[in-house]
Amino acid sequence: MCDSTPPYDTLLYGRDATQGVVGVELDGNRHVRIFSRTSSGVASTAVPFEPFLWLTSEDKIAGWKGACRVEPLSGTGAFRRLARFPDVESLESARSWLQRKSGRSLGAPGSPCLYLRDLVQQYLLWSGTTHFLGMGFDRLVRMQIDLEVYRTDGFEFPNPLREGDRITAVAMSDSSGWERLISGREHDEAGMLAEMVREIRDRDPDVIEGHNIFRFDLPYIEERARRYGVELTVGRDGSGLRHGRARFEAGDRVIPYRDYAIHGRHVIDTWFLAQRYSQTNPELQRNGLKDVARHFGVAAPGRTYIPGEQASWYFDHDPDTLFRYALDDVRETRAISALLSPGCYLQARVFPCRYQETALVNGPARIEGLLLREYLARRHSIPVPMAPEPVEAKYADLRVPGVSRPVTRCDVTALYPAVMAAGDCCPRTDELGVFPEALRGFRELGDRAGPVADAAPPGDPSRFVATARSALKGVLESFHDYLAWPAGHFNDFAAANNVTRAGGELVRALAASLEERRARVVTVDAGGIYFVPPAGSAGAGSAEALVTEASASLPWKVDLPLARYRAVFCHGPENHALLDEHDELFLAGSDLSFRGLERYRRRWLEEMLRLLLEGRKGEVPALYERYREDIASHRLDLSLLKRTETLRESLDEYQVKVKGGKQHPRGAYEVALRSHRKHLPGDQVSCYVAGEGANVRVNENCRHVSEWDPASPDENVDYYKARLRELYERYGPFAVEE
Repeated sequence: MCDSTPPYDTLLYGRDATQGVVGVELDGNRHVRIFSRTSSGVASTAVPFEPFLWLTSEDKIAGWKGACRVEPLSGTGAFRRLARFPDVESLESARSWLQRKSGRSLGAPGSPCLYLRDLVQQYLLWSGTTHFLGMGFDRLVRMQIDLEVYRTDGFEFPNPLREGDRITAVAMSDSSGWERLISGREHDEAGMLAEMVREIRDRDPDVIEGHNIFRFDLPYIEERARRYGVELTVGRDGSGLRHGRARFEAGDRVIPYRDYAIHGRHVIDTWFLAQRYSQTNPELQRNGLKDVARHFGVAAPGRTYIPGEQASWYFDHDPDTLFRYALDDVRETRAISALLSPGCYLQARVFPCRYQETALVNGPARIEGLLLREYLARRHSIPVPMAPEPVEAKYADLRVPGVSRPVTRCDVTALYPAVMAAGDCCPRTDELGVFPEALRGFRELGDRAGPVADAAPPGDPSRFVATARSALKGVLESFHDYLAWPAGHFNDFAAANNVTRAGGELVRALAASLEERRARVVTVDAGGIYFVPPAGSAGAGSAEALVTEASASLPWKVDLPLARYRAVFCHGPENHALLDEHDELFLAGSDLSFRGLERYRRRWLEEMLRLLLEGRKGEVPALYERYREDIASHRLDLSLLKRTETLRESLDEYQVKVKGGKQHPRGAYEVALRSHRKHLPGDQVSCYVAGEGANVRVNENCRHVSEWDPASPDENVDYYKARLRELYERYGPFAVEE
C-alpha cells in the first residue's frame, strides 16, 4: 500500500510510506483497518491482509486440512518456510493443529513454527507500515483523563468493588486546550460515565492519556461501568475496553498492570513514561504526578493542592476546590506527556508496533520486531534463539568509599553502542547484517535534523528534540540488552559478553587516563565515571577539557556528557548518593533504596546522607539520638512508623493458603481479618507493630492504624529503635572518617 517514495531509511521506517497513520486494527477475518489523520479529520480504510507464520519445513504442515501458501526462504535459519493463510480463522486452525501434532507450545524449544499472536504486529511486519509518518506531534489529538473518587470511612484506599465508594469527578482535557469537569454533584455515577463516553466519541482523540491510568483510572472506570450497566463504547468502531495481564519492566523493578486497548486509539500512561525516563535520568527521584510536574517545571504557580486522603471530605464540604484540583491534574498530565511522549512518538514511526507499546514494551522486544520486519521483507529465514548462557555485568568499581567533593560524572553509556557499531560484537546468526545496520541508523538518527525535527511542534522545538534524543539514547542501550535477551531470535550471549568486556576495557582506560591527569576517580558504574577534578582546576570548561583530553585515546569519538555535583557519598559499587549544585539529593542503588523502609527510617537516612554530603558529619550521632528519643517519647507521628500493604488476594484465599501450609501468615492480612470490615482484593492496609521487645513476631503483633490511641500510644518502642539502629550501624562509621 505504498503511495510514495519511502522517507529516509527503509530499514528504520519500513517500506510503506503511507502518511498520517494514527491507528491499525484487525477488522474481521481478512482485513485490517487503517486510521489516518487528514486535514478534515480521521479517515479509515479496510485493507486486505493474509496472516502468516514461519515453519521449519513444509512437511510440518502436511496433513492439515486447510488452505495456505508455503514459500521457501533463503538462508540457513531454522524457520525457512513462510506459510500464508487466506484469513485469520485458517491461521488459528493451523496453529492449533501444529501445536497438537508437535506436542509443544508454540515458541518453546523444538517448536515447528514461529507464530506471532498479535495480528496487528503481523500486519505491520508484512506491510512495512509505521505510525505518524509525515505528521508533526502537534497534529496528534491527545486527551487526558483523571478521576477523583470517594472512599468509604474506615478504609485507606478507594476500591471500585466497594458499594460505598464512587467516582466524584471526571476531569478531561485535550491537546487543543479544551477542558471539561464532569461533576458528581450534577450527575449520578452512571451519568458521569455516559458523559465521559460521549465526550471521547465526540472529540475523537487518537490517544487517551493519564497518570497511572493503567493501574487506577481505567480499572476503576471499567468496574463502576459494569456495576451500572454503562456501555463504554469508546473505540472508534463503537467497541468497549479490552485488557490483558502485562508486566512493565523498569530496571530491577517488574510492575504488573492491566494493558488496556481501545479500538483505533492508543493509551499512554505518563506514570510509566516517568518510570522509563528516570532510568536514564536519576534526577527524577519520584514518579507521582505532582513530583514529576515540579521536576519539569510545569506545575502552575496557582495550582490547587489537597491531601489525597481528604478527597472525600472535599467532595462533601468543598467540592469546588476538589474540582479545581482535578482539572489541574489533567493540565499537568497534558504538559508532562508533551515532554515525555516525543521519544515514543518517534519510535512509533520506526518500530512495527502500536504507539502505546513503544512506552510499555521493553527495548529488546521492539528491536526484535525491527529485525523480523527486515528479514521478512527480504524473504530470509529466521534462526532459533540461542540457549541462555551466563551474562557478565558491566564494569563497576568503588575506589573511594564515603564522601568525596566536588564530583563530576562522565556518562559512558555511549561506549557500549560504539563497540557494537565497530562491527566486532554482532549476532552470529544475523546473516543479513541487519543488526549493525539498524544500530548505525539509530546512532545517526539523533544527529539528523530531519527525522527528529520534522515531528516537533511549531515554535521552540528544542525541548521536544532534547527529550526525543534522550529516548533514542535508551533505544541504543537496548541493542546491547537484546544480545542477551533469551527470547530474541538473533540473540548471542557470547557477543553480549564481548561487548560488555570491550566496553569495560574502554571505561577502565578512560578512568586511568583521568587519573593520569591528576583527577581522582571515586567510583564507576554502568552509566558513568565519578571523579574529583584535579586540585586547582576551576570553571565549567575545565572538566570538559579534561575529559576531551582523556578520551582522545579512545578508538572512536564518542559523546561523553558531564554533570556536576557538590558531593557524592559512595557506599558500594553502583550505590551512591549525590548532592547537586541546587542542594537536591539523588540516591542510586539498592543499598540506598527506600523500598521496604518505614517513613521514619527513610527520613532519617535522607537527613543523615545530607549531613554527610554537606560536610556536617559530626552532627550524625546527634541526629541518631534525637530520633531514638522521639521514638521513646512517642513523638513520631504514626504515619512515619506504619507499613502499608496491598491485599493481592481475597481474605478467604489467603486463609486457605495459610491453613494448607502454602503461605506464611502476613501482618496486613491478619490485621484485615481482625478488623471485621469487608476488605477486598486491591485494598491497602496500614499497620504498626505493638507488643514488647525488639525481636517480637511482627505478624502476631501488628495492629491496624485505626487502633492506635494517641492518648495511650502502644507502638513497640524497642522494635522501632532496633530497626533504626540497624541503619546507624551500617552508615554510622562513615560519619567518623571522610
